[in-house]
Amino acid sequence: MLFREEVLDKLDASWMNSDGTSTEETLSLLHRCMAELPERSRECVTLRYVNRLSGSQLAQKLGMTVASVYVTLARIHRGLRECIQRHRELEGTSRG
Repeated sequence: MLFREEVLDKLDASWMNSDGTSTEETLSLLHRCMAELPERSRECVTLRYVNRLSGSQLAQKLGMTVASVYVTLARIHRGLRECIQRHRELEGTSRG
């Protein structure tokens, strides 16, 4: 399942580039990293950022507690951030 551009746009809007990299570069890497996520993680991100479900709505839909939803989202965000950084380092585009 490819990740919809709408989701990437929303994620990009919430992650400003404080390291001086271009938005296009970040979007490209984010797209790659999103494709590497397990299906359940992609579903969680889609429901939260595209469908705009609240934490409690997301918890109900996924059969999780609200606390678990927020922990899961935080882990996904951290994983995406780390994935993007890894790709930048591998490609020699890290600035910092």
